Amino acid sequence: MHLARRSLVEESEVSPRVSAGSFFLETPPPSKQHASSRRLIASASPNEADRDDAEESETDERESVLDWEVAGLMSEALSRVEGRITSFDNRHVILLLEALALVGFAPGSLVDKTLQTCVLPRVCHLRPEELLGLLQAVAALDVQFDELLQAMGERVTEILPQFELAGLVSLASHFTDLEFPPRLLLSELASRLDEAAATLDDDTLRQMEVLFARHGLPHESICARLETELCPQETGTN
Repeated sequence: MHLARRSLVEESEVSPRVSAGSFFLETPPPSKQHASSRRLIASASPNEADRDDAEESETDERESVLDWEVAGLMSEALSRVEGRITSFDNRHVILLLEALALVGFAPGSLVDKTLQTCVLPRVCHLRPEELLGLLQAVAALDVQFDELLQAMGERVTEILPQFELAGLVSLASHFTDLEFPPRLLLSELASRLDEAAATLDDDTLRQMEVLFARHGLPHESICARLETELCPQETGTN
């Protein structure tokens, strides 16, 4: 199994903090009162300017320490979660994976253990909404776990009639993002174009159009349906 992991603290993913200096640069032009205050600051002695710089540096240092402390607390909390993960029900397992994807804080050992010991053995019993939530979380984490995707694909096949059409479009899109071509789903969607045009909103239809185009399937009929639906609206506004 190969999992695409994210480190606990990645420089590229740390939310940028707005320092006092950058905040003032981004504010609107100052009023006369503020301008007067700034002239007073400009006329301050060099010692006062040095003191301000020192205070800003100290603030930045405290914020950096806080970042590391928060990362440490999260790491400790997730270590405890890892020790109890087998007692989590399906809903809480999916919520955990969604939370890890949301904050970009996903220790590889926790993701491995969760998918191997909690998710994979339960896939054959998952309900449609659980499968959809799980696949969304796995796609957000960018996890490549072929055995899990294969099991999920088989479960989707077993309960295909239970899925709403919009859910099938979402499933097919996430499987595609994970480089696991959902051939059966695409076939099912292609056979239900009439229902799609009648029941799906424009955004979902466009998602379906992009999905078909990515797989080299005929999508002109979807384009035509979208144009047909939009034409009366445009005529009414003219």
